[in-house]
Amino acid sequence: MWDSPAEGYFNVLFHGSDSQKLTICIFHCQSFRLKVKNPDHAIAPGLEVSGLVEYYTTKAEDAQDRVILVVDNDVVEVPLVALVYVL
Repeated sequence: MWDSPAEGYFNVLFHGSDSQKLTICIFHCQSFRLKVKNPDHAIAPGLEVSGLVEYYTTKAEDAQDRVILVVDNDVVEVPLVALVYVL
């Protein structure tokens, strides 16, 4: 449908007093692709990790998924929604 993907950037900024381990992954949809380098070590407060979510489609249909952020033992789900508008 498109020659190039739709893109969205995100940043995760750490607050608090302790360094924390971070893992970022995408749930299951094949239309969304996540480009991020998960750090091998804990992230210090005040630092951030950046990533890119790309959306690819060959059909004129909406899609949903979520990015999962795991910080130490806490899980945060960020919804992804792609609404396709066809003229």
